[in-house]
Amino acid sequence: MHGARRRSGLLTIAPLAILAVLFPPRARAGDALYYKEEGGAIVFTNVRGSGLQPLPGFSGRREITAVNALPSTPYDRFIEYLATKTAVSADLIKAVALVESGFTETARSPKGALGLMQLMPATARRYGVTNPFDPHENLQAGARHLGSLLDRYDGDLTLTLAAYNAGSGAVRRYGGVPPYRETRDYIRKIRDLLGGRAAAGPKASSERRTRGASSSPVRVVYKDDGTIALVN
Repeated sequence: MHGARRRSGLLTIAPLAILAVLFPPRARAGDALYYKEEGGAIVFTNVRGSGLQPLPGFSGRREITAVNALPSTPYDRFIEYLATKTAVSADLIKAVALVESGFTETARSPKGALGLMQLMPATARRYGVTNPFDPHENLQAGARHLGSLLDRYDGDLTLTLAAYNAGSGAVRRYGGVPPYRETRDYIRKIRDLLGGRAAAGPKASSERRTRGASSSPVRVVYKDDGTIALVN
């Protein structure tokens, strides 16, 4: 390992062309989502079969289409909300969470990265996270961190992803993407999933964003009736 770089990306994502061929036109709501290694990549399917493992965090409420390799998740509405507050696209937030943890709330890497967005403890503290395994806290901090990095690197997605994976210090030391296979593979996986989708969310404009790390966090309030309220 190199410096503070943490091992991330529990899943290897197949290129979009492969996904489009292997996905059925649409998975029914409530279908489970499975994955398996094939040709050095992870292939997703909603058809149960030999050698397939259930994908953590996907127990229903999803749909998959050939033109959208990002399956829907139980967190989609919250991710869409975060996109309006952080100027980071919902697609980027979702792609990072998928590669980082497979949407496993309790994911923990050998280097200590935690939760859906695999936050390092220092990053979690920076964004005021009290419970890194709370999916809403974790997603919010990860989205804000992505927004901060996009702002730092003037919207350069490649450098943003390199810094998210290997740390800003490594990007600074090498004057760009560090020569780490893990980091280069990580960038490729995210870009494959995005398939040309924008990294910036609806709040982004021609002027550089000013939210990022300094933006006010969204407080998640769990009500007695089981609903969730978002308070800024």
